[in-house]
Amino acid sequence: MLDAPTDLAAPTPPDAPRAPDAPGAPDAVGPDLHGAPHDDVETHIRRYIVEHRLQPGDRLPTEAEWAATLGTSRVVVREALRGLEAIGIIEARAGSGRYLRGFDLGTAARAFAHSLAFHPGALNDLRAARVALESELVMSLGGRISEDALAELEALVERMRRRVAAGDTEIFAEDRAFHSRLLQAGGNAIAMALQDLYWRVMDRLYAEGFPALALVDAPYVVETHARIVAALQRGDALEASQLLRTHGREAERRFVAWEAGTTAEHGADASRAVQAALYAALLGPDMDVDVAHLKE
Repeated sequence: MLDAPTDLAAPTPPDAPRAPDAPGAPDAVGPDLHGAPHDDVETHIRRYIVEHRLQPGDRLPTEAEWAATLGTSRVVVREALRGLEAIGIIEARAGSGRYLRGFDLGTAARAFAHSLAFHPGALNDLRAARVALESELVMSLGGRISEDALAELEALVERMRRRVAAGDTEIFAEDRAFHSRLLQAGGNAIAMALQDLYWRVMDRLYAEGFPALALVDAPYVVETHARIVAALQRGDALEASQLLRTHGREAERRFVAWEAGTTAEHGADASRAVQAALYAALLGPDMDVDVAHLKE
């Protein structure tokens, strides 16, 4: 913890500007971080936030106050503060200062996605997490999912049926919308953000050559979705959850078969395609989360 946390003035509300010579401004005491990397300064700022129990909207001390108190340069302090801004902990307001930021799903998802892009098992882990979360969360929907949500799910199943009946097995858009609407009904924003990352990767993977459903498999997949809706209509959340787990295992089986077949035929092409999809989906400039659809 900061050697002398009380040396930094208590936070002030956003609409109460702090004058440079305001009473309670910190003295130049505390840990001497002269020449220390910005990571050390960042750690002390985090500790200050915890010790002072700051809340979103509370203003932090100025760069000059941090530099004087910690015995380091304003340049190092600025780098540390910008690091905290980048991960969404604080925000800078022009002409006002830096404030503790409230939770923002889009910022959190972007930071997580950028790191996840370099995890070699990211797609497998995202898929497993998605199935586990979805099948668990749907358990809470028995008897309480809205009629509007059920009607939307039914309509998506009908769109799948029509496409498959016409010989078109590219039902990725409907499949994604179905599972997204299901989680939306559950109201868990964190689960929806994780699922959104998974679908982003799969969307890019289709662009890299991942095949659509085989015509022989497509009717079974569509009817599995129909059975999930029917179970929820009956209030049987347990059956809906079990169907989702089975559906997830079948999706994994198809992916593993594609990966093995592509690798056997083209060497490392499958792994390169997966890595390219991860980079494009999780590092791309359009990596953002649309939070508007997270509310029921």
